[in-house]
Amino acid sequence: MDCKPNKSFQYISDIVIFVGIVLLFMTISISNTQEGMYGQIIGYGFLAVGFIIKAATSSNLFSCIEASKKFSYFLYSILPFIIVALLAFLIIAMLVNYYNRIVGGKVTSDFYMFSKMFIVLVCVQIGIYYYGTNKKDNPNPGILSSAYGMSIYLLSLLNLFVLISLYVILAYYTTDG
Repeated sequence: MDCKPNKSFQYISDIVIFVGIVLLFMTISISNTQEGMYGQIIGYGFLAVGFIIKAATSSNLFSCIEASKKFSYFLYSILPFIIVALLAFLIIAMLVNYYNRIVGGKVTSDFYMFSKMFIVLVCVQIGIYYYGTNKKDNPNPGILSSAYGMSIYLLSLLNLFVLISLYVILAYYTTDG
């Protein structure tokens, strides 16, 4: 059994995540238009798919991990990707559910601020992942250490609060456009 991360899938997931980030940054300023909303939904979709590919790639190494370390490996190297993908799916659901309200300009300016915060936090999470897996002193290249995994958890928790704020803004604070 090959106990190294599959480089092909890592490159594919990196490209998919990069495309998602580029789409999000290109459409963040026009998110109150149909095209901007479509771009954001597609961008978050790319992010979610990229993180699912990363989780699947990491889970392929699961059989190579010692039995005593399997739970911590799952907790620090697989679950952070699943959580970020779930957050991306949640924001997609919110954007689709409140599509007409957003495109109609019937949201407060706080919506746009929290949307940008969500994107920035996801970018920081991606940066932590790449920094943590590509450090020269990392004994397991491609595998996230517990400190970096917990950092991603913390940022995921912050992102969850941002998503809750976005939901409250979309559900309860409307404007006349």
